[in-house]
Amino acid sequence: MDLESTLICAEHTGHYGYPLLKVCLENEYSLWVEGGAEIKQRSGVTRYKNDKVDAIRIADYAKRYQDKAKIQKSELYAIESVRSLSSERELFIK
Repeated sequence: MDLESTLICAEHTGHYGYPLLKVCLENEYSLWVEGGAEIKQRSGVTRYKNDKVDAIRIADYAKRYQDKAKIQKSELYAIESVRSLSSERELFIK
């Protein structure tokens, strides 16, 4: 697989997606993280919901809308990390 021309698309899952984000940024892979609501809205009516079906929907979405992809940058990762740490801090304070 040619990773230079590969676009990895994932559904935004909050802090659960940080390991994927970190690996992609460290290895300079093109990563596009899209909101689940956007993917669902553009996918039309859906009857089934499981991981395999969701993966196929995300792949179809990515192929169809790849021209609108927003590739993640390292600056965004730093901002998200600070947000996550700030949220944790607030939780410990409460």
